[in-house]
This record gives sequence, C-alpha cells and structure tokens, in this order.
Amino acid sequence: MSRFLKLMSVLAIVALIAVPAFAEVQNVKVSGDIDSKMINRNNYDVGSTGASSAADNDNDTWFMTTARVQVDA
Repeated sequence: MSRFLKLMSVLAIVALIAVPAFAEVQNVKVSGDIDSKMINRNNYDVGSTGASSAADNDNDTWFMTTARVQVDA
C-alpha cells in the first residue's frame, strides 16, 4: 500500500508540473540595439600652464557601449 501511495504521489506531482507546459503559444517580439562609441579628447586639461603640465598627459580616450533590449508580447 505504501508503494502505491508513493507512486501516485509522484505521478500527481509530475502531472501538476507538466500542466503549465501546455500553455497557449503567444507571439513574442524581441528587438533592440547596440550602440558603441569611442571618445578621444586632446588637450583635456584646457591649456594648463603649470610647472607640471609638460609631464602630464592631457589626452583621454575611452569606449562606451550601450545595449537596449525590448520585449513585446
């Protein structure tokens, strides 16, 4: 009897988990974009004329990437 109850319990749990798998199929639209930029700035210290200005690096370069994802159901 105990074996039968275990088997029925397992079958009931599997049936309850499997029911959502039969959900209605809907149209889902996934879209988006990726934007990449490289920014390079020269004379970034705006003409600093201090004693240490000759040794300072007044250039700056960096990359910036933005990704946007949109999901419509």
